[in-house]
Amino acid sequence: MVFTDKLRKQFTQLSKATEQTYAGKFDNKIEIKSKDEIGKLGMAFNKMLDELKKREVARNEYAEFITLINQNPTLKEISDAALKKILDAGDFIIGGLYSVEDELKLISSYGLNTEKPGHSQNNSFFKKVLETKQSLELIDEESLPVVSTGLVELKLKYLLFLPVVYNNKPVALLELGSLTRPREEVRDYLEKIKDQLAIGITNARALLQLEKLVADLKILNDEYQKQNIQIKEQNETLLYLHRELTAQTEELEKQKQKAIELTD
Repeated sequence: MVFTDKLRKQFTQLSKATEQTYAGKFDNKIEIKSKDEIGKLGMAFNKMLDELKKREVARNEYAEFITLINQNPTLKEISDAALKKILDAGDFIIGGLYSVEDELKLISSYGLNTEKPGHSQNNSFFKKVLETKQSLELIDEESLPVVSTGLVELKLKYLLFLPVVYNNKPVALLELGSLTRPREEVRDYLEKIKDQLAIGITNARALLQLEKLVADLKILNDEYQKQNIQIKEQNETLLYLHRELTAQTEELEKQKQKAIELTD
Protein backbone atom coordinates (compact mmCIF):
# COMPACT_ATOMS: atom_id res chain seq x y z
CA MET A 1 0.00 0.00 0.00
CA VAL A 2 2.86 2.38 0.85
CA PHE A 3 4.50 1.63 -2.49
CA THR A 4 1.20 2.12 -4.33
CA ASP A 5 0.53 5.44 -2.56
CA LYS A 6 4.06 6.66 -3.35
CA LEU A 7 3.67 5.62 -6.97
CA ARG A 8 0.29 7.34 -7.21
CA LYS A 9 1.66 10.61 -5.77
CA GLN A 10 4.57 10.63 -8.21
CA PHE A 11 2.27 10.00 -11.17
CA THR A 12 -0.05 12.76 -9.94
CA GLN A 13 2.89 15.15 -9.67
CA LEU A 14 4.06 14.15 -13.13
CA SER A 15 0.56 14.69 -14.53
CA LYS A 16 0.30 18.17 -13.02
CA ALA A 17 3.76 19.12 -14.26
CA THR A 18 2.80 17.92 -17.74
CA GLU A 19 -0.30 20.13 -17.73
CA GLN A 20 1.75 23.15 -16.66
CA THR A 21 4.33 22.42 -19.33
CA TYR A 22 1.58 22.23 -21.94
CA ALA A 23 0.46 25.68 -20.74
CA GLY A 24 3.94 27.06 -21.44
CA LYS A 25 5.30 26.99 -17.88
CA PHE A 26 8.72 25.36 -17.73
CA ASP A 27 9.78 26.10 -14.14
CA ASN A 28 7.72 23.44 -12.36
CA LYS A 29 10.14 20.59 -12.00
CA ILE A 30 9.33 17.26 -10.42
CA GLU A 31 10.81 16.46 -7.03
CA ILE A 32 12.86 13.28 -7.40
CA LYS A 33 12.27 10.98 -4.41
CA SER A 34 13.63 7.71 -5.71
CA LYS A 35 16.19 6.23 -8.04
CA ASP A 36 13.87 3.66 -9.57
CA GLU A 37 12.20 3.81 -12.97
CA ILE A 38 9.79 6.52 -11.76
CA GLY A 39 12.71 8.57 -10.50
CA LYS A 40 14.50 8.18 -13.83
CA LEU A 41 11.32 9.26 -15.59
CA GLY A 42 11.16 12.35 -13.38
CA MET A 43 14.82 13.18 -14.13
CA ALA A 44 14.16 12.82 -17.86
CA PHE A 45 11.11 15.06 -17.51
CA ASN A 46 13.13 17.74 -15.66
CA LYS A 47 15.83 17.55 -18.31
CA MET A 48 13.17 18.07 -20.97
CA LEU A 49 11.92 21.14 -19.06
CA ASP A 50 15.44 22.60 -19.04
CA GLU A 51 15.71 22.10 -22.79
CA LEU A 52 12.26 23.58 -23.43
CA LYS A 53 13.11 26.60 -21.29
CA LYS A 54 16.36 27.14 -23.19
CA ARG A 55 14.48 27.03 -26.48
CA GLU A 56 11.85 29.43 -25.16
CA VAL A 57 14.53 31.89 -24.01
CA ALA A 58 16.34 31.58 -27.35
CA ARG A 59 13.12 32.18 -29.28
CA ASN A 60 12.28 35.25 -27.19
CA GLU A 61 15.82 36.62 -27.53
CA TYR A 62 15.68 36.15 -31.30
CA ALA A 63 12.28 37.87 -31.56
CA GLU A 64 13.51 40.76 -29.41
CA PHE A 65 16.60 41.12 -31.58
CA ILE A 66 14.57 41.30 -34.80
CA THR A 67 12.29 43.92 -33.21
CA LEU A 68 15.32 45.87 -32.06
CA ILE A 69 16.86 45.83 -35.55
CA ASN A 70 13.61 47.02 -37.15
CA GLN A 71 13.18 49.84 -34.63
CA ASN A 72 16.61 51.36 -35.29
CA PRO A 73 16.90 52.38 -38.94
CA THR A 74 20.27 54.17 -39.04
CA LEU A 75 23.59 52.32 -39.14
CA LYS A 76 24.82 53.86 -35.88
CA GLU A 77 21.53 53.16 -34.07
CA ILE A 78 21.45 49.54 -35.25
CA SER A 79 25.08 49.00 -34.29
CA ASP A 80 24.75 50.47 -30.79
CA ALA A 81 21.49 48.65 -30.03
CA ALA A 82 22.65 45.31 -31.46
CA LEU A 83 26.01 45.38 -29.66
CA LYS A 84 24.36 46.18 -26.32
CA LYS A 85 21.86 43.35 -26.79
CA ILE A 86 24.62 40.88 -27.69
CA LEU A 87 26.80 41.88 -24.74
CA ASP A 88 23.88 41.52 -22.33
CA ALA A 89 22.74 38.19 -23.77
CA GLY A 90 26.20 36.60 -23.71
CA ASP A 91 27.72 38.15 -20.58
CA PHE A 92 30.57 39.62 -22.62
CA ILE A 93 32.56 42.40 -20.95
CA ILE A 94 33.99 43.98 -24.12
CA GLY A 95 32.72 44.21 -27.67
CA GLY A 96 33.09 46.01 -30.95
CA LEU A 97 31.12 46.08 -34.18
CA TYR A 98 33.07 46.99 -37.30
CA SER A 99 31.68 47.98 -40.68
CA VAL A 100 33.37 46.27 -43.63
CA GLU A 101 33.40 48.37 -46.79
CA ASP A 102 36.47 49.75 -48.52
CA GLU A 103 38.14 49.61 -45.12
CA LEU A 104 37.38 48.27 -41.65
CA LYS A 105 35.69 50.94 -39.55
CA LEU A 106 34.64 50.71 -35.89
CA ILE A 107 30.99 51.76 -35.62
CA SER A 108 30.17 50.84 -32.04
CA SER A 109 32.21 49.60 -29.08
CA TYR A 110 32.16 48.89 -25.37
CA GLY A 111 35.25 48.41 -23.21
CA LEU A 112 37.68 48.41 -26.15
CA ASN A 113 40.87 50.43 -26.04
CA THR A 114 40.74 51.55 -29.65
CA GLU A 115 43.98 53.52 -29.34
CA LYS A 116 45.96 50.36 -28.70
CA PRO A 117 47.73 48.62 -31.60
CA GLY A 118 45.73 45.61 -32.70
CA HIS A 119 42.40 47.32 -33.25
CA SER A 120 42.97 48.26 -36.84
CA GLN A 121 42.27 46.85 -40.25
CA ASN A 122 45.80 45.38 -40.31
CA ASN A 123 44.96 43.06 -37.44
CA SER A 124 45.81 39.54 -38.58
CA PHE A 125 42.78 38.05 -36.80
CA PHE A 126 40.41 40.42 -38.58
CA LYS A 127 42.04 39.66 -41.92
CA LYS A 128 41.78 35.89 -41.45
CA VAL A 129 38.11 36.04 -40.42
CA LEU A 130 37.16 38.28 -43.35
CA GLU A 131 39.01 36.11 -45.85
CA THR A 132 37.61 32.79 -44.62
CA LYS A 133 34.17 34.14 -43.56
CA GLN A 134 34.52 31.81 -40.55
CA SER A 135 34.40 32.75 -36.87
CA LEU A 136 37.60 32.58 -34.83
CA GLU A 137 37.79 31.76 -31.11
CA LEU A 138 40.80 32.43 -28.88
CA ILE A 139 40.66 30.63 -25.52
CA ASP A 140 43.09 31.04 -22.59
CA GLU A 141 45.92 32.38 -24.74
CA GLU A 142 48.72 34.57 -23.45
CA SER A 143 48.11 37.06 -26.24
CA LEU A 144 44.61 37.89 -24.98
CA PRO A 145 44.40 41.49 -23.74
CA VAL A 146 43.90 42.82 -20.23
CA VAL A 147 40.81 44.98 -19.72
CA SER A 148 40.95 47.90 -17.29
CA THR A 149 37.72 48.84 -15.52
CA GLY A 150 39.27 51.87 -13.83
CA LEU A 151 39.53 50.05 -10.50
CA VAL A 152 40.96 46.68 -11.50
CA GLU A 153 42.51 44.99 -14.51
CA LEU A 154 40.87 41.81 -15.82
CA LYS A 155 42.63 39.26 -17.99
CA LEU A 156 40.39 38.06 -20.81
CA LYS A 157 40.01 34.29 -21.14
CA TYR A 158 37.97 34.28 -24.31
CA LEU A 159 37.91 36.37 -27.50
CA LEU A 160 35.59 35.81 -30.45
CA PHE A 161 35.76 37.27 -33.95
CA LEU A 162 32.49 36.70 -35.80
CA PRO A 163 31.97 37.71 -39.46
CA VAL A 164 28.58 39.14 -40.41
CA VAL A 165 27.96 38.03 -44.00
CA TYR A 166 25.33 39.12 -46.53
CA ASN A 167 25.13 37.53 -50.00
CA ASN A 168 28.43 35.75 -49.34
CA LYS A 169 30.16 39.07 -48.67
CA PRO A 170 31.27 40.28 -45.22
CA VAL A 171 29.43 43.49 -44.31
CA ALA A 172 30.51 43.68 -40.66
CA LEU A 173 32.63 41.99 -38.02
CA LEU A 174 31.91 41.38 -34.33
CA GLU A 175 34.66 41.28 -31.73
CA LEU A 176 33.57 39.95 -28.32
CA GLY A 177 35.53 39.18 -25.18
CA SER A 178 34.71 37.61 -21.81
CA LEU A 179 36.28 36.13 -18.70
CA THR A 180 34.88 32.68 -19.46
CA ARG A 181 33.96 30.72 -22.56
CA PRO A 182 30.30 31.44 -23.42
CA ARG A 183 27.68 28.77 -22.96
CA GLU A 184 26.69 26.72 -25.98
CA GLU A 185 23.31 28.46 -26.21
CA VAL A 186 25.08 31.85 -26.40
CA ARG A 187 27.13 30.72 -29.37
CA ASP A 188 23.97 29.29 -30.98
CA TYR A 189 22.26 32.65 -30.37
CA LEU A 190 25.07 34.53 -32.10
CA GLU A 191 24.94 32.19 -35.09
CA LYS A 192 21.18 32.67 -35.29
CA ILE A 193 21.06 36.48 -35.07
CA LYS A 194 24.02 37.30 -37.31
CA ASP A 195 21.93 36.87 -40.49
CA GLN A 196 19.36 39.37 -39.20
CA LEU A 197 22.17 41.72 -38.19
CA ALA A 198 23.60 41.46 -41.72
CA ILE A 199 20.20 42.37 -43.19
CA GLY A 200 19.79 45.27 -40.76
CA ILE A 201 23.24 46.68 -41.53
CA THR A 202 22.73 46.27 -45.29
CA ASN A 203 19.34 48.01 -45.14
CA ALA A 204 20.80 50.81 -43.02
CA ARG A 205 23.57 51.34 -45.55
CA ALA A 206 21.06 51.37 -48.39
CA LEU A 207 18.98 53.93 -46.51
CA LEU A 208 22.09 56.03 -45.91
CA GLN A 209 22.99 55.87 -49.60
CA LEU A 210 19.41 56.76 -50.54
CA GLU A 211 19.44 59.76 -48.21
CA LYS A 212 22.77 60.86 -49.70
CA LEU A 213 21.38 60.44 -53.22
CA VAL A 214 18.29 62.49 -52.33
CA ALA A 215 20.52 65.19 -50.81
CA ASP A 216 22.74 65.22 -53.92
CA LEU A 217 19.68 65.42 -56.18
CA LYS A 218 18.35 68.33 -54.12
CA ILE A 219 21.66 70.14 -54.52
CA LEU A 220 21.60 69.50 -58.27
CA ASN A 221 18.00 70.65 -58.47
CA ASP A 222 18.84 73.84 -56.56
CA GLU A 223 21.76 74.49 -58.91
CA TYR A 224 19.51 73.81 -61.89
CA GLN A 225 16.92 76.26 -60.56
CA LYS A 226 19.63 78.88 -60.03
CA GLN A 227 20.89 78.34 -63.56
CA ASN A 228 17.35 78.61 -64.88
CA ILE A 229 16.92 81.92 -63.09
CA GLN A 230 20.24 83.17 -64.46
CA ILE A 231 19.33 82.07 -68.00
CA LYS A 232 15.92 83.71 -67.66
CA GLU A 233 17.53 86.94 -66.49
CA GLN A 234 20.04 86.78 -69.34
CA ASN A 235 17.20 86.17 -71.84
CA GLU A 236 15.30 89.16 -70.49
CA THR A 237 18.45 91.29 -70.81
CA LEU A 238 18.95 90.11 -74.40
CA LEU A 239 15.32 90.87 -75.23
CA TYR A 240 15.68 94.34 -73.73
CA LEU A 241 18.85 94.97 -75.74
CA HIS A 242 17.13 93.66 -78.85
CA ARG A 243 14.21 96.08 -78.37
CA GLU A 244 16.64 98.95 -77.73
CA LEU A 245 18.61 98.14 -80.87
CA THR A 246 15.42 97.84 -82.91
CA ALA A 247 14.21 101.21 -81.61
CA GLN A 248 17.58 102.81 -82.34
CA THR A 249 17.61 101.30 -85.83
CA GLU A 250 14.15 102.67 -86.52
CA GLU A 251 15.21 106.08 -85.22
CA LEU A 252 18.29 106.07 -87.42
CA GLU A 253 16.16 105.11 -90.41
CA LYS A 254 13.87 108.08 -89.70
CA GLN A 255 16.83 110.44 -89.40
CA LYS A 256 18.19 109.08 -92.66
CA GLN A 257 14.90 109.70 -94.45
CA LYS A 258 14.77 113.26 -93.12
CA ALA A 259 18.31 113.87 -94.30
CA ILE A 260 17.44 112.60 -97.77
CA GLU A 261 14.34 114.84 -97.94
CA LEU A 262 16.37 117.91 -96.93
CA THR A 263 18.91 117.27 -99.66
CA ASP A 264 16.22 117.01 -102.33
